[in-house]
Amino acid sequence: MRHPGGTRTRERRETAIKDSNSYRRHRNGCRFYREDWSREDVLYISICLLDMPPETRDEEWKCMTSRRGCWRLREMERRRGTA
Repeated sequence: MRHPGGTRTRERRETAIKDSNSYRRHRNGCRFYREDWSREDVLYISICLLDMPPETRDEEWKCMTSRRGCWRLREMERRRGTA
């Protein structure tokens, strides 16, 4: 999407979970992926601002390496296109 002035804008998506300053963003991760390191009972918790947190290590890895966006949303779009 472009503005009349020619600058690009990012698609905005409403998030289910509110972002917090105490959440850390993974450098190469999805823009919705966060880690909460301020927990006392565990090392950290994986958080998805779209309320679709990773359930396995493989899914967490996909979240941490999906710099271009949510891998789940891309898979859903791909499935819709092939259905």
